[in-house]
Formats: sequence, structure tokens, C-alpha cells
Amino acid sequence: KNKFYFTQFLIKSTIMKKIIPVSFWVCFFLFIKNTSNAQQAASEVLQVLTFKTETVSSIMQRQQLAPVKVTRLRPELEGPERKNLPQNPFSKPLPTYPAVSGGNTGFAGAGASSLISGTSFNGVTGPTETGAFPPDDMGAIGPTQYIVAVNGRLRSFNKTTGVADAVMNVDPDVFFASVMTPVGGSVTQVFTSDPRIRYDRYSARWIIVIIDVPIDGSGNTPVANRVMIAVSNSSTITGATVWTLSQFIGQANTFFDYPTLGVDINGIYIGGNMFSLAGSFARTNGYVINRANVMAGGAYTVYSFTNLATGAVAGPYTPQGVDNFDLTATQGYFVGVDVLNNR
Repeated sequence: KNKFYFTQFLIKSTIMKKIIPVSFWVCFFLFIKNTSNAQQAASEVLQVLTFKTETVSSIMQRQQLAPVKVTRLRPELEGPERKNLPQNPFSKPLPTYPAVSGGNTGFAGAGASSLISGTSFNGVTGPTETGAFPPDDMGAIGPTQYIVAVNGRLRSFNKTTGVADAVMNVDPDVFFASVMTPVGGSVTQVFTSDPRIRYDRYSARWIIVIIDVPIDGSGNTPVANRVMIAVSNSSTITGATVWTLSQFIGQANTFFDYPTLGVDINGIYIGGNMFSLAGSFARTNGYVINRANVMAGGAYTVYSFTNLATGAVAGPYTPQGVDNFDLTATQGYFVGVDVLNNR
């Protein structure tokens, strides 16, 4: 049975606040002199030297020649079971939302939504349009555009009207083709998954992060997958915009899943859940990159912080890189729910 989704995006004028007591882990890194020194020593240090550059126009020309994609349903990898985790003994008795049955939320108006919609528009229809499921929807707002990033489609919109501006409308497989894992040997097919996008207000550039999924003839993952990064050279995407693309492997003999993305004045923060190539959860990792080097389009260094959490050691599950707009910031953060506790 085919499943269809509509990814709809709302530009909100008022957002309801929710208080959710969850046990969080926060990892932070101290930047000193170009981020070469961190709060803790990196487990691995990798220098990325190889880059590809392409204009939006050339990418869109390649998209016009791309074959129609057959719908793919990607199974989701499962992390540690969280249904029966113990309560954190240090958790404070804070109000929750939504309310527990028969309980008290502890603050007024918890059951009433104060959401007021502004511009509303359909971003992507799938999987008929994208050839992918689930969508893993994501988007970001720049000075003049809203860019949708979902599995199977990157699309730009006029942010005021919500109308697709026809500048960028491309399959991520086509967009990132130059830096994806090459087909050959045990790899018979490769596709992209789990996009993340930010508009970097410090440099007036766009950043897109995504992983690839190399598979063999049986649908298994035979090699470690890649984390791919694309950076624009302009704040408004046009046909002449140049994207600089690069890639790195998160960890040898490991599948990097569900990448996250955070940006501050110093760094780019990419977190992820790490699985064995057979599909069992192994650990969570965080990766820290000097933002200025990436934006300059030159070589950059990836500082890997492995084993932030494992199935047996407490730490952040799906560590989320944190956006911070403080121009004087000297620390960068990952945040995530405790892998061993519910709250």
C-alpha cells in the first residue's frame, strides 16, 4: 500500500510555549584561537581538502536529464529501547505538557493553542513527487527565500508569498552527485537522506548537510556512509549562485544516521546516531568544524567527539547541534535527551 504525505510549512507569528521535563545532556566545547582547542580532546581529527563547486544553473540542467525516480521506502534504524527507562533521580518536579491523564499541568492555558498562522503553502507532495518516504522535512528562512529540504527535494520559495520561485527545484541525489559515495564494488546504489539546512546570518550564506546511503544488491549497507556539506556563495539563491560541496566519513565501518546541524559564530556542529553496518545501535557522536574555514571555501578540519553516549553509558541521544546568535560566544553546544533516563 502506497503512503503519501504533504509537507506543509507555516510561517508563524505566535508560537505556543510548552514545558517538557526531560533529562537532557548538554555537551559544550570551548573555542580558543580558531577553535583548535576544545573543552575536551577530539577523538579523531580529519582534514577535508577535496571540494566540488557548481552553479545552480548547472545543477538544474542535470536535474532535467535525471530519470524519473522509483519510490523508495527507507526503513528507519532503531536506537535503544526507551519505553521502560527509569526516571532520573535528579529530575525536578516541573509541569508537563500535554497533561498526564488525571494530572495537573501546573500552568494556565496549557490546553489552548495560541498558534496563529501567517503564510501557509504546500512545500512538497510525496512520495509521488520526491520518490522518497519518510519525508524528514526541514526548511530555513533567508532574507528573501524559504528553502525546503526534504528527502527527495530541495526547493526554493518566495518567503513573502510562499510561491515557488523556480530557482532551485532539485533532487538531493542530483544536487550532491559529485560528492556522494561512488557506485562500484559492493555498492550497487546510493541515495541521500536526512537533510538539514540553515541560513547562516553571520556570513549571509546557506548551509545544507545531508547523509548518503550506499547499499548493495540485497539492500544492506556494505561501507561507511558519507556526511555531505554544501555552502552557497550568496544570500539569495539565483541561477548564478555557486555551491561549494564537500564530504567526510563520520566513522569507519559505521553508519551515520539522523544528522543534526547547529551554527554559531565559531563553529558548525553536526551530531548523529552511529550504527553498525548490520544496523545495531553503537553510540552517538558529535563533529565540530570551524565555520569560517568552511565559509571561505578552503580546507577545513573536522573534530570528532565519539561516544557521547552508548547503549550502556549515559549521554545525549541524537545530539543536536545548537544554534547560537551571540556574536561574543566562546562555547558551542550539543544537546539531547539522556539515552538512559526518561526525565
